Amino acid sequence: MSPAEARAELVRLLREDRRPFPLDRAALLLAVDEYPELDPARYEAVLNEYAARAASLAPGQVGDARARLVALRRVLFEEEAFHGNREEYYDVRNSYLNEVLDRKLGIPISLGAVVLGAARRLDWPLYSINFPGHFLLGYATAEGVLTIDPFHGGLILDDEELAQRWLIATGARPDRIQEHLRPADPRSVLVRMLNNIRLVHTQKREYQRAAVATEKVLLVEPGNAMHERDLGYLLLGARQVDRAVHHLRNYLSRCPGAPDGDTVREHLDNLRRLAERNEL
Repeated sequence: MSPAEARAELVRLLREDRRPFPLDRAALLLAVDEYPELDPARYEAVLNEYAARAASLAPGQVGDARARLVALRRVLFEEEAFHGNREEYYDVRNSYLNEVLDRKLGIPISLGAVVLGAARRLDWPLYSINFPGHFLLGYATAEGVLTIDPFHGGLILDDEELAQRWLIATGARPDRIQEHLRPADPRSVLVRMLNNIRLVHTQKREYQRAAVATEKVLLVEPGNAMHERDLGYLLLGARQVDRAVHHLRNYLSRCPGAPDGDTVREHLDNLRRLAERNEL
């Protein structure tokens, strides 16, 4: 699969608005730019096998959410030993699902994609939660949402633990924590994944790779003009001036009254003067 084919399929998945959204498939598509030889089918077969093993541990437990979560935890976190990479949290490999499946190491959102991928194959209704700080998973029951922490071995968190985490992340204690456990929009989850990748590359001054991640952010959220601006600046860092100018102009065209509009125009004027003097 080529990067262009992967991007086209990603756009199709988003347009189809599938429920549940195949986050595992989308995450593999995000990795194709970085891993051109990646075969998504190989990794999907691995997830199929994990799902089959989890199903064998929770036979007939249609209404027992805890039995299903225990089965997933046993297969993924005990038998397969997936775990959070605390020692090298900002290793970019933690954000690519193929690497996570190969290395059994990841960050909350990529480990969550593994759990969701197995659950989706079983029609078990787990979903993403864009919780502040660490990404979590939810399973709605008649008594409330069971919340799972994929970074800490599939731990099921009670409301008090969730409220404490919310307080640490936001500085405020929530009145009703269950109200903050709604399913996340798939686009927001993909943007969160890509932003993690972009952050790592930007911190290492790998601007071309950061720009590639931002191009995919723009695919996922084409209506957000801020991504045009961010892509423009990263392309400047990558010394792709013409492309940078294109995206910065697009940003101003889409947001003529942007608070940082004068700053962007100043950058464009400086680039124009440098080009006139053949100094680019």
